[in-house]
Amino acid sequence: MTIKTNIAKSRKWGKYLACFLLFINAFASYGTNIDSLKVLAQTSPFPDRIEHLINWYSETNEQFHQPEIRMMQGGVDWLESLPRMDRKQLLAWSNLKLMLAGMYADNEELANLFDAATSVIVMADSLGNGEEKWVMQKGQAYFYLSLVASLEEKPEVYLKHLEKAYQCFESIGHKSLMAQALGSIGVAQSDQGDHQKAFETCGRAAKLYHEDANEYGELRMNYYQAAELMEMQNWKEALSMLTELVPRLKATEHTSYNIALANMGEAHLNLGNFEASENNLSEALALAKERQVNTTISYIYQTLAGLEEKKGNYQKALFFQREQGRYLDSIQVQSMEQGLKDAQAKFDQTENQLRIKELEQKIKQQERSFLLKIGLLALGLLALAGGLFWLFNKKKKKEVAAAARSLTIHLADEPAQAKEAEDPVLTNFLAIVQARLADEALSVEGIADGMRMSRVLLFQKIKAATGASPSEIIRQYRLEAAKKLLLENTMNISEVAYKVGFANPNSFTRAFKEKFGESPTAFLAKNKRD
Repeated sequence: MTIKTNIAKSRKWGKYLACFLLFINAFASYGTNIDSLKVLAQTSPFPDRIEHLINWYSETNEQFHQPEIRMMQGGVDWLESLPRMDRKQLLAWSNLKLMLAGMYADNEELANLFDAATSVIVMADSLGNGEEKWVMQKGQAYFYLSLVASLEEKPEVYLKHLEKAYQCFESIGHKSLMAQALGSIGVAQSDQGDHQKAFETCGRAAKLYHEDANEYGELRMNYYQAAELMEMQNWKEALSMLTELVPRLKATEHTSYNIALANMGEAHLNLGNFEASENNLSEALALAKERQVNTTISYIYQTLAGLEEKKGNYQKALFFQREQGRYLDSIQVQSMEQGLKDAQAKFDQTENQLRIKELEQKIKQQERSFLLKIGLLALGLLALAGGLFWLFNKKKKKEVAAAARSLTIHLADEPAQAKEAEDPVLTNFLAIVQARLADEALSVEGIADGMRMSRVLLFQKIKAATGASPSEIIRQYRLEAAKKLLLENTMNISEVAYKVGFANPNSFTRAFKEKFGESPTAFLAKNKRD
């Protein structure tokens, strides 16, 4: 029998469908409100199915699974088979389409993602009549279309869809979503090099976050504004803004605190405040090393080298520049020792090597200048002391020439080509994952915020570097770490599950078996026998 026939003949099945539609609305409307879904499960005639979907939703930050896609697609197919859908069913259909769009996004099924988002927009335009729920769904659909445009490398289309999403949220006065849309627009404008526009857009987003009492979002947008001022080399205004912002970021333990402190050091440097710059950069470097934020460490070392160069301390500047290169090399070796996937896209160290050669040349010129002064003094003394001093000075020149030739030979032994190193974005991403491995709340969006880039841009860079999405890498990293801990045989399975960031041992067991073809228990037993 078809579903329609069953509904016509069974009032119990009608109750089942009603609960299912309520669940769909709750799921799409409240998102992360797992508690409301649990209440729904308790009152529905099918708690086991609701519980399955709740468990699945709890793990969606890691990976979307095909069974859930088929389940939601089945709901869409059934609703579309009805002769006529009422408004509640139409809204449920739209919710399901948006949920599927999210799944298609993580699985990179761009054609399906585009079709799902477009169909929601068409439905909202034809039936919504400006109703808030439909406008909300239309705005979310435009967000998904912007993702498609980004992955297809169409920046103008990407920005256009983000602007349409903002217009939807603006029409219903939803400040939180308006702020999110403006933040994404600002990041897109910055990526395209329009830093003045990005500064203004992020300022509007910060104001909306403030009105919505979202301090975290407001501070993030304020930092983006300061970063745009840095890009425009407006050091004075950037420093003024960072001076007020950094203490607030520190007090709230905001993820942007570390890089903002380093930016403050660079602004002081460019304004000639060397002591303040050194203090900021030293504190930022210690924190970056503690958090293992590799791109920030690299940036700070380069800025410290620039500081010492402006002070005329070329030897110290050369030390910092070389320390940066050695640190990046050591991180690459460490990654290989830990069995991590090769970066595939190596970080180009050419700029670092060129800076080293420039500093070496300045040191050489400084030494020559010093020697010239000594030579002039020697010539003056030679005129007074006579021929004996002249002979001594000639011998000194020969020694200096020999030393110069020795230095030239030493420099010639340096490699002509810069060594390749790994992608700094991937290195930073892996370091954050490693540092927060036990944090079950770790998400791609949170990491992107910490790295001061959009989720879409982070997705593109990690995908280009590894061939996998950020969420896939997080999941693989956790499971590989779990395997290593199990081999050490110092923890039980539950302890290992929590240690690598799984919410509960059951979800860990399922993920482990899917990855390695056997349960953790079987894996432990086999290795004990071996």
